[in-house]
Amino acid sequence: MAPPLWPRPICWPRPCGCPNPPRPRPTARTPGQAHPPGTGTNRTSPATETAVYGRGVALLAGAGFLAMAAFVGMETTLAFVGQARYGWDAGTVGLVPAAAGLAMAGVQAGLVARLSRRWGEARVAALGAAVMAACLPVIPLAPGPWPVVAVCLLSAGHGLLTPTLASLLAAAGPDGWRGARLGIGQSAAAGGRIFGPAAAGLLFDLGAVLPYLAGAVMAGLALTATLALPATRDRERPVTVEETREQPG
Repeated sequence: MAPPLWPRPICWPRPCGCPNPPRPRPTARTPGQAHPPGTGTNRTSPATETAVYGRGVALLAGAGFLAMAAFVGMETTLAFVGQARYGWDAGTVGLVPAAAGLAMAGVQAGLVARLSRRWGEARVAALGAAVMAACLPVIPLAPGPWPVVAVCLLSAGHGLLTPTLASLLAAAGPDGWRGARLGIGQSAAAGGRIFGPAAAGLLFDLGAVLPYLAGAVMAGLALTATLALPATRDRERPVTVEETREQPG
């Protein structure tokens, strides 16, 4: 008789004498506890859905989307407006955004934290959205140096809005789902970076003023969203802007 191609497995004797290993008994699961991994029975609880997809999170994500779309729409068309309406040369086209970046850096370096401690993140976010809505129509319409001033103030308003929105998202629910809420906010801002340049370019072909008027409307909607936030702004200990900056990533 020929030997088998594969060796047979060795069956070690078991103390209980059973041919198969005993199966572990299922442990009792407390209400609200997640099922073991791999069972295919995990479902998102209503509390989790509220913590991640609640009304406050939706308003904050929408405000971030609208504000980012308005801001990047300005960045997309600023050089064309400057050259066509104000005769800016290449050097001026580069210096104006640089000055705007300095204004934003100065606001986020210290002013936003002080205002947030004094007024709260929701009011500071509303202030930033209001500044953006007021400055956007000035850029293509005002004479003299006012367009440059408006661009700098617009960047400062955006610098007030973005970190306070992140802080409000972090404080909008349980700490265990903070990363999920911040991820939703980042995704909404990324969507604004996609929508804003495309919409601004299409509107600019119809009229140089239209992207800025549309941006002002979007900033006004972001202001409305921040004013419509639920009572999460009145928590006894809101998550501050400094704590949001300490989050990884």
